[in-house]
Amino acid sequence: MQYPDRLIPRINFKRIETDLSAYVLCRVVNSPRLLEKVNGIYPEETLCENDKDLFDYSTNLLGHFLPEDNQIELIGENKKYFYSYWDFEEEVGLPVYQQDFEIATERSFFTLPIVEIHQKLSVPLLDHPKRYSETITSNVVHTPTRSNFWHFSICWKGADGYEKYKKDSAWQKRIYATMRHYLQDCICTNTPEKLEPISIIHYSKG
Repeated sequence: MQYPDRLIPRINFKRIETDLSAYVLCRVVNSPRLLEKVNGIYPEETLCENDKDLFDYSTNLLGHFLPEDNQIELIGENKKYFYSYWDFEEEVGLPVYQQDFEIATERSFFTLPIVEIHQKLSVPLLDHPKRYSETITSNVVHTPTRSNFWHFSICWKGADGYEKYKKDSAWQKRIYATMRHYLQDCICTNTPEKLEPISIIHYSKG
């Protein structure tokens, strides 16, 4: 089995910064059981096992990345290398089957519409003794890895555009609770009928 070449970043690729409101993200879950609602809502574990993952929430852009790609699991000594972010300069080879990756057939996934997330979720940070009041906002950002150019993150940014408060324990619980509640309502377990890959003009230097 060969690793999908369409997932590997290329040196002629550029960061995706176009409007993606018509597209959807997907997030892998380790078991279909996590996609079963309990008392009308999805379990917290459906989103992630660790609350800290919500500061840099790992997802994939559906299109070139296909639903079945969620079953790819990186393994072996090169796992950390392939999971790491790509710098838009390095030439990367294909992971090798049963050495660098395997297929986890028990995995499933859910989708999240970008239009419902990008700059749509805000958390006010009030009464901080060292800061003026301000609001941080959810952003969908292209963060390609060596094994997946179509990797995107949901992160939090302030008005100045910089990511904020990853280490600010005074506000972490507020962010955790807000994002969990909101994303639980956005989860969709149906694969979109039409998966239109993003145009090459948005990711290739030409």
